[in-house]
Amino acid sequence: MDLNPPSKAALRDAGYALVEVGLAERTRPLLWEKAKAYALKEYTEAPRRLTTKKAIWVTDEVPLAIKWYLDKGGGYKGLDESTLLSRLLSMLPKAGILGDSEKSKSSIKVKVLSKVVYLSPAWESGMVMCPHFGICGKTCIGHSSGRMPGSVQRRNRLVKTLLWKLYPKFFLQKLQAEAFNLQVLAAGKGLTAAIRLNGSSDVRWERYGLMESFPSISWYDYTKIPLKNRGRKGELPANYHLTFSMDEDPASWECAYRYLEKSQNVAIVIAASWSTSSKEAKKAAEAVVKRGYIGGFPVISGDDHDARFKDVSGHFIALRAKGLAAHDSAGFVYRADRDGRIANVPRRSMALANRYFPGAAKGHRAPRHSDYYKKREDAKARLVSAKEEFPPGSVVTTKSGARLRVKNWFQVRPGPGGMGVYRVVVLADRIDSYGDVWENVNHLALVQATSA
Repeated sequence: MDLNPPSKAALRDAGYALVEVGLAERTRPLLWEKAKAYALKEYTEAPRRLTTKKAIWVTDEVPLAIKWYLDKGGGYKGLDESTLLSRLLSMLPKAGILGDSEKSKSSIKVKVLSKVVYLSPAWESGMVMCPHFGICGKTCIGHSSGRMPGSVQRRNRLVKTLLWKLYPKFFLQKLQAEAFNLQVLAAGKGLTAAIRLNGSSDVRWERYGLMESFPSISWYDYTKIPLKNRGRKGELPANYHLTFSMDEDPASWECAYRYLEKSQNVAIVIAASWSTSSKEAKKAAEAVVKRGYIGGFPVISGDDHDARFKDVSGHFIALRAKGLAAHDSAGFVYRADRDGRIANVPRRSMALANRYFPGAAKGHRAPRHSDYYKKREDAKARLVSAKEEFPPGSVVTTKSGARLRVKNWFQVRPGPGGMGVYRVVVLADRIDSYGDVWENVNHLALVQATSA
């Protein structure tokens, strides 16, 4: 197969991924060596999960770069591509690319025949399959829940991932054939055919025309990718439903509210604040659903079935923590008390303005109480004061860490040219750690700012 040389940048990234990232502890084989060894059945042990998170983003050009790198660099060592492809196909499970799980089987309750594609999550294959993964990479159900930790399941995930990365066109053709068979099978049983493509990955499948090719199939996924980076300017195919997945990053609240504004749903993993057991996590999730809302938006349970496209739009989906996730202490899992209250839930207006600061939220700037510059549409800088940045109704944080809502501003003394020193009166209401509002709390914050 003739391959055009990729760009130098892509080739450099591919070489880095192969040599640096693909090399696991104790001189484990590189990614291409894994592919060759699996195909020749010389490497039967399940690959060790990579624990090192590197700042490398594998683009669509990198798989081509890897193929070129292997071919020109002698990486195959006599194993040609046609042989490698046939061997990889021979190692696919009998069911093919589409698989299932106990959760996907539960969708039969709502008359849905659902199948799932399980690729290697996070760094398990040596390549990034979830570009926005965080702590969830360590507790992902894709390798820690149910039968997923098994060596056979890990091998199946790796073979599918290699097939997708090394032979994407063939992978898509086979996936389309399996989707057609599923569509026929579901129609014969009077069920709705559904496919979840990212069972343990986070690939932007809307780029490849699958949804348009099968309009009668309901496609759905969980994702951590911001809505503005999905589809065309956030517009997705009509039969593709996304559920945003919350994580430990405080910025994920902004993404969550963006999804909710577009009538998409947001999944939040719940565990008990008083225990790390899965049994208690179920009770905590039920308490959250019973409470009825998170951050002003309604909540429904997501544990009854996996057909997320059947959920009512604009809701939080409460999922109980499973497997290792129940023991998470880094913030990926949100812990609720016995009344279903979750700490540090920002309100929508605060999250969308990036002005909420539960504790010392990493990655978020403190509110400016002094002059700073912004660029207008004509690219000229203009002076913007703290008074203008925080109008009445916005939220500020005092030096002591209290989050206060701006009531109004008043002038302390005038200045030349319309300039003057102003003091802000904050708090017609106060926001506690649970996101509820305490009315009529009066307070004069000792904050001064120069106002234009």
